[in-house]
Amino acid sequence: CPQDDSGRVCSGHGTCDDGSAGTGHCRCYGGYGGRACDVSCPRAQGQVCNGVGTCTADGSCNCTSAGRGVWHGAACEACGSGWTGPACTTACPHDAQGRVCGSAGVCIPVGSWSAACQCQPGRFGRECAGVCPGVGPFPCTGHGACDPESGACHCLPGWAGSACTECGSGWTGADCTTVCPIGSQNRTCSGSPCVGGACVCQGDSCGQDCSLVAEN
Repeated sequence: CPQDDSGRVCSGHGTCDDGSAGTGHCRCYGGYGGRACDVSCPRAQGQVCNGVGTCTADGSCNCTSAGRGVWHGAACEACGSGWTGPACTTACPHDAQGRVCGSAGVCIPVGSWSAACQCQPGRFGRECAGVCPGVGPFPCTGHGACDPESGACHCLPGWAGSACTECGSGWTGADCTTVCPIGSQNRTCSGSPCVGGACVCQGDSCGQDCSLVAEN
């Protein structure tokens, strides 16, 4: 019968099928494997195979034998790909190609029985399938934040447009940080153009904010 280095039959972790009609093989106790029962199966949370898998003859965990949940890892200590929750029974959102969170986010548990995608910057939607608007490598052109649900840009002060690429009303300059004068009816330059923070009055309007009318 197989012995360990100390001469113990089946390493003391099993019984040997001995005798004239025996096979000479070890029958390992639970949690042990290997020819001489010298391999201890991985443990998690103090339990063999996390209490959800089974220890195989070679001393590894078979996580697919779990009666509930989809488990993964050497000790069945983690949820399998696409699953989450305390018992790994909650399916994560998938896109049309079957990719978890569109391969652009992380699946996180929400409560005990739901899951949601935490999308990477620049992606939005339930499965992170949407791409946020923007010019260049940054969502919202780097001038705002992309709504994780709708994909709409919430522009920083001074910026406007669907991708935050233009100056908002009352702002001007290359970086939209210069405030334009506010004139009559609470309008920028009373409706005249603003260039470099200064009003360019149109028609017979005049004044710093173009709210005055020139006398003829």
